[in-house]
Amino acid sequence: MKILFILMFFTVVFSLSASMRVISLAPSITETISFIGADNMLVGVSQNCVYPESATQLPKVGGYSGIDYEKIIRLKPDIVIGIPAIHGVSHKLSSLGIRYEEIKQDSIDDIYRSVIKIGRLLKRNNAAKNALLNLKKDIMNEKISSLGKSKKSVLIVIGNLPGELRNIYIASNKSFLGELIQLAGYENAYSGSIKYPNITAEQVINMKPNIILILNASKILSKKQKDAIIKPWLKIKKYFSVKIEVLNGDFVYIPSPRFINTLRLIKKTLN
Repeated sequence: MKILFILMFFTVVFSLSASMRVISLAPSITETISFIGADNMLVGVSQNCVYPESATQLPKVGGYSGIDYEKIIRLKPDIVIGIPAIHGVSHKLSSLGIRYEEIKQDSIDDIYRSVIKIGRLLKRNNAAKNALLNLKKDIMNEKISSLGKSKKSVLIVIGNLPGELRNIYIASNKSFLGELIQLAGYENAYSGSIKYPNITAEQVINMKPNIILILNASKILSKKQKDAIIKPWLKIKKYFSVKIEVLNGDFVYIPSPRFINTLRLIKKTLN
């Protein structure tokens, strides 16, 4: 009788977790849910989600520019998961009687913690722990293979006015992108404390980075397209010697477990 009760209990727990209806409001959340093997729970995602492929076929409930609460209500989620950058969601969903959880994923440690937290929320604790353990092993191997590098300085450009050296945004060591540069065996040319500062071309010249790494979210870029992105930056070469590269991929900006792909791409591009 006791064994039968235990079997019934776990059957109920499994069926409840398998039938959970989840909405993700950010690409990083969607990718983390996929990372722990809970894709089947997703019933809605943000308009910015690009991975996994199955998620791109789901209903879109908005994104950073606004949330479609009526669509969320129609999808009848058990839980909605978002990030701090999307404001006002918690109060609105609470007033609608819908559970909302906010996940921070600014740094690599944040990403690690988000895996465990999402695993707990979706009752996938063991899957989350195992997936995270494997990710940390892979990161350690990447870190070890980066030891002994020359510590060249890298400026990580996350955006600028197309065709011009204005409105230049870069990533500091306070961001997961800055941490990836360090894991790859390089130093960040920017040593300030602002996470994503807006700087001028003159400031770039003063930093004199050895390498300028320009991020782009396009999955595929031709040589002609890369050359067009690099073209305005060639003016910098009048002042000092610098290597300029474009780092593109649909994952490069996203602080999810796929950051290991960005790390590997950084190493491949800079090496």
